[in-house]
Amino acid sequence: MDSCAEGITIADFTQPDQPLIYANVGFEVMTGYSVQETVGHNCRFLQGPGTDQNELNKLRNAIKKGEAVTVVLKNYKKSGEEFMNQLSLTPIRDADGQVMYYVGIQSDVT
Repeated sequence: MDSCAEGITIADFTQPDQPLIYANVGFEVMTGYSVQETVGHNCRFLQGPGTDQNELNKLRNAIKKGEAVTVVLKNYKKSGEEFMNQLSLTPIRDADGQVMYYVGIQSDVT
């Protein structure tokens, strides 16, 4: 996964605030945040004043239902530069059907 150009992240939904437990080099290149800076934090650090609340609501509603979702969000790189992030999230479930993780694939569609 580290050789993919797209950003790939894994968030742990068994932990409070669903921190990232994995981010690939593509995510690092896209956002300017190092893997060490991202792991242990929720991806909300990419959001800012221009992030579309309707898209965030779509994202939150899908997560509450344990569904897959794709949204396009205005996010912010470490430098403060805006970029349009097409984010696709897919839940990973345990044998009992409980969501354990979400895999995110991010593409800069600016």
